[in-house]
Amino acid sequence: LGMTAEVYEGWLEEAGELVRNLVGPPIDVLMSRGGTAEYLSQIFSIPVIRVNIGPYDILEGLAEARQYSRNIVITTFVNESLVGLPLMEKIMDVSITELIFSSLEELDKRIAALAQAGNYCIIGGGPSVSYAARYGLPSVFLRTNRVTLQSAFVNAEKLANLRREETRKAYRLKAILDATYDGIIAVDAAGTVEIYNQAAERTLGIAADQVLGENVL
Repeated sequence: LGMTAEVYEGWLEEAGELVRNLVGPPIDVLMSRGGTAEYLSQIFSIPVIRVNIGPYDILEGLAEARQYSRNIVITTFVNESLVGLPLMEKIMDVSITELIFSSLEELDKRIAALAQAGNYCIIGGGPSVSYAARYGLPSVFLRTNRVTLQSAFVNAEKLANLRREETRKAYRLKAILDATYDGIIAVDAAGTVEIYNQAAERTLGIAADQVLGENVL
């Protein structure tokens, strides 16, 4: 696709810590899938492009997993939704259990319990595969098809370009406002200060970082 992207490996809390420790230019867009995408969107103001898992991806995983066991567990992060599982059970002649988790610790415990309970094959992302191996269960990594991945990259690039253009406009506006001799303060409908130029700083004797983002009501 002719794009440049930095790629890192990490899941949920691990991914969040990884992003916090990145150095260099500001991040335009984050791209991830499943629970990690949901987690990153909750803790960062940076927009997150979610790479979705489609029915074809699940069917492909089921076809591989049924070679190991007819009892299949698909792991999903809380707030994700998998549709059509009963129909897939009939088509693939398997028993499917959806394991919903909210943290790596919970996922670890749930898969450990499955290993004690019976003969299962785990389908899921990197953490699920890792924990399944730890407890001796067969597993299948849930892959994302190429078309979905390409679409996510295209959307990420569009959003990154839009954010860069908005940043350039904001810098231009700030330069114009700071060049005026009149103090200018602007607030949004909720009363939060959005603009506070250098002349306003000099007039009021209050630094911009003490005012911007504060509510005047």
